[in-house]
Amino acid sequence: MQDALKLCGKTVPCVYYKFHDKSVLVTHGGLSSLPENLIFVGAEQMINGVGEPEDASLVAEYFNKNTNENTYQVHGHRNPENLPVKNGRTFNLSDESRKGSFLRTLTLDREGFDWQWIRKENSSI
Repeated sequence: MQDALKLCGKTVPCVYYKFHDKSVLVTHGGLSSLPENLIFVGAEQMINGVGEPEDASLVAEYFNKNTNENTYQVHGHRNPENLPVKNGRTFNLSDESRKGSFLRTLTLDREGFDWQWIRKENSSI
């Protein structure tokens, strides 16, 4: 347990990286835009996202409008409407359907993005 706590203490609230011609922002909660300087975005906003949990489609819509065509977002945390994984250039990895019985995964390689659903063996975890 102590090792897990140490690991959590070393994590960051977001990851931003470039892969070939794509820029990717990864947060827990989802943002409606890509700020000029991520250092000024609070950890709470990175973790909980903007708006309410049921605003996931709006967050994706605004992110897609507010960023260029090579900028993508990946987030989890909220999906009460059970939106698909891909919504424009926003990928939602949260599965709130069937009591979260699936793990949504996303891979980016030279061919582009690919997502899968993996059934959890014990969905009560």
